[in-house]
Amino acid sequence: MDTFIPRPGGGRILRLFARNPLIRRSDRLESLVLILAVTVVLAAAPIAGAIGTAIHSSRAAVYQEQMATRHAVTATVLEDSASTVRPYALFFDVHARWSDRGITHEDTFGWGQPAKAGEQLTVWVDRQGTYAGPPTPPGRAVSDAVIAAVVLWLSVLTLVVAVTTLVRFRIERRRHAQWDRGLRGLVGDDGGRTSSDH
Repeated sequence: MDTFIPRPGGGRILRLFARNPLIRRSDRLESLVLILAVTVVLAAAPIAGAIGTAIHSSRAAVYQEQMATRHAVTATVLEDSASTVRPYALFFDVHARWSDRGITHEDTFGWGQPAKAGEQLTVWVDRQGTYAGPPTPPGRAVSDAVIAAVVLWLSVLTLVVAVTTLVRFRIERRRHAQWDRGLRGLVGDDGGRTSSDH
């Protein structure tokens, strides 16, 4: 009496290298494609992690530099702000004047809410006293890195799934065509129809 021993997880690899005459070339090809797909997806994870780490390092340096080179000053709005519609946001163009290290500066910049003439605003300027916007918090580098790594890995996963699905679809079509030819061969070239007219 033969004993059947299931081998979960190793079936695809065994099918690829087994000498069983019942295993078709299409079965081996399908196993190879699936093994390659899993390998590519698993290999993409550390690569995405490395790219995320590199992005974190570069962004953290940029954000630290912003914190070190920008400072806040008080600006006076010269005229009522005008609204500007930008993608996914509504901004207000503010024309203001401020003094930094004894030098008076005047500029128009985007602001998140309307401002009236004479209103005092706290704005961020660089070492030359030019408006530069608020510095990005250094903690933002972590979220930038995680998002970049996840998006990269999901892109690879999506591409691999699409290619694998396409290959398996073509293999299945070929199998069905082979089955159809085999069945027609069993019943005759005429598909089993008789020569009678009724």
